[in-house]
Amino acid sequence: MKILLTGATGFLGSNLVPSLLRDGHEVTALGRSERRSVVESMGCRFVGADLTDSEPVPPCGDHDMAIFLALSLSHHGWPDKAHDVIGVNVLGASK
Repeated sequence: MKILLTGATGFLGSNLVPSLLRDGHEVTALGRSERRSVVESMGCRFVGADLTDSEPVPPCGDHDMAIFLALSLSHHGWPDKAHDVIGVNVLGASK
């Protein structure tokens, strides 16, 4: 199965990716460019995007499933960080 995964370099994603690959799935990770090498070292295809940008997400190809694990846990400093939390957790998911 072809799976698109956001949050592949986070705690949940980095633990899920090896299992998906071991089960024979083809994983495309959508994430920030500075984490590219982490994702590619796991054996995933990487598509660079920042879900907090106003830019549209680049084409990622056809997938059978999308798993959205990208999220912001910037609760420290709330409400000053409200824009970051909403940008990733709500607006990013709608892209």
